[in-house]
Amino acid sequence: MELRIPPVVQVALAIALMAGIGQVAPAPAFHLPWLTALLATGALLFLLAPAVNFSRARTTVDPIHPERAEKLVVAGLYRITRNPMYVGMALLLGAVAAWDFAWGHIAVIALFAWWMTRFQIMPEERALETRFGEDYRVYSASVRRWI
Repeated sequence: MELRIPPVVQVALAIALMAGIGQVAPAPAFHLPWLTALLATGALLFLLAPAVNFSRARTTVDPIHPERAEKLVVAGLYRITRNPMYVGMALLLGAVAAWDFAWGHIAVIALFAWWMTRFQIMPEERALETRFGEDYRVYSASVRRWI
């Protein structure tokens, strides 16, 4: 399962699961539009800013083939998290939950974070350590995986 399902597909599946949970086990009307807007804005920042960093560094953003990375990107949001795009995806799921809350949405977000860590992030980290060696080890020792 490692590095086989593109993260954007994983997010779409999580959102579909959240929608299904909302239908099967709806919560009382619990909408927080201000929190939805805040989380969605954060999600956009954490998804788009790193893409700009990758573009400027002229390296791949392909999460299925991290071994193709030409440069180790450590600027911008990468100074506070090794995985800002995945943080952005989790924030997006939080925005979905804040829009139309059901208790099961919290479980979906936790499952998403676990799944991404196990099947996406850890394999990426192995590939980056193989590719960049000591530079990656120093970076990963000083910056958290999530936040």
